[in-house]
Amino acid sequence: MNNNLESNNTQSSTCRGEQFIIKGLLETIETSLGGEEAKIVAYNTGFKIGVKLGTKLGSGGIVDSFQRFINYVTPYYQVTNLGIDQHPDKYSASVRFDGCIIRKILGDGYASHPIGCRMTQGYIEGALSTMTGRKVEELVFESSIDSNTCVGQINFFNVSVSNQLKREISAPRFLIK
Repeated sequence: MNNNLESNNTQSSTCRGEQFIIKGLLETIETSLGGEEAKIVAYNTGFKIGVKLGTKLGSGGIVDSFQRFINYVTPYYQVTNLGIDQHPDKYSASVRFDGCIIRKILGDGYASHPIGCRMTQGYIEGALSTMTGRKVEELVFESSIDSNTCVGQINFFNVSVSNQLKREISAPRFLIK
């Protein structure tokens, strides 16, 4: 029993240590680049990682790809698909995010690091655009009712995304000053 307790304490200490590392890294990026450029770097980094995930998960139709993406990210983001509506120029998926890993990692510092949300936005858009071959736009915001929940929509536009455009968008632009 003591070994299990020690293991839990070690895991808890490791998680807290990683929280401080990630918070420190985000603060350093923001200080070095400035708030707006840090958001761009975070988005592009997330997008690049999302493209790799989208390639791994494979291509397909919007509904199928979206469901495979949700199934894959569930351990990190508990995403609920509230429904997909088809419009002449796009599909719109209403979504709810509970248990966001970025929020868990940053804890009380979550609100002061919007670059974490921009990285997640890039990740979602990169993965889903790669999987569907369409331009994707994630519009998710913190709920005014519950601060632990984010709600919004993900739009899948009837615009094809070429592989060249994917590569151009996904290349992170790091500034060295």
